[in-house]
Amino acid sequence: MSKRGKLIDGHLNDISNKVYSLKKYNDPDLAIIKAHLVCEYYIDQFIILKKDDEDDIHLIELTFHNKITRFLNQNNPEEKKVFRKLNKLNKLRNSISHELDYIIRESDVDSIGVMVGKEYIFLKYKSQNNLEELLFYVLKDVISSISYLVYCYLEKSKIKNKK
Repeated sequence: MSKRGKLIDGHLNDISNKVYSLKKYNDPDLAIIKAHLVCEYYIDQFIILKKDDEDDIHLIELTFHNKITRFLNQNNPEEKKVFRKLNKLNKLRNSISHELDYIIRESDVDSIGVMVGKEYIFLKYKSQNNLEELLFYVLKDVISSISYLVYCYLEKSKIKNKK
């Protein structure tokens, strides 16, 4: 296997381990909070990799919402889609964190899941609307999406630095 292939495998294993660790929590609220933390870790990396100048590094100190809002306004449709998912995750995390009696509803999971696409709809019918399975699926998708953006920018940076 090539060095690049090993790096990709290592990166994917790292993501898989982070996502798998969410499953050990039988508490959906805790899984959402943990996924939110993992996503923020990748958002900070994305900011560092994408920064235009040293002044942009202050973005890491912003709130989760303010970080993602900056990228919701980008022209890149792929990035915009990822940050829309992150925005929905943030809203869900805020609901469970600030409302003690908040109960996660199917519509909460669907609000992220529909952005995943038809794979989510197929899983929804296959799982017979098992909310925990659907929640884990969308959390995995959101983490994978932001980590993939980071990985792509990391690769672009390596190529630029070689030139």
